[in-house]
Amino acid sequence: MDRAEVYRRERPAIGDIEGLLARWKRGEIGAVTVTSGENLRNLFDMLGVAGQDYLCDTPLIVVSARIRRIAAEYGCRRLLLARDAGDDAIAAALLDLTTNSLSPAR
Repeated sequence: MDRAEVYRRERPAIGDIEGLLARWKRGEIGAVTVTSGENLRNLFDMLGVAGQDYLCDTPLIVVSARIRRIAAEYGCRRLLLARDAGDDAIAAALLDLTTNSLSPAR
């Protein structure tokens, strides 16, 4: 029997977290997109406390009500729900973010 591993869930290794946090501090991170609850948990784990504070204050585009609920439980306040998980829907949410003010838990 042949076997091909085509999908694996694994928390990525991050090299320069300090560089990312410095960019966030300078205001260079305008939004974050999360497509799964696991992505969000991994991101929180990788960012540490300082990065988690930045993430909670940054517009977060999510692709489902379940992920929005998880993000709110983590303390994220600037949530935007894309209409679905497709590229066009995420791009539309990013465009909406740039053209409209974002209110918490929208």
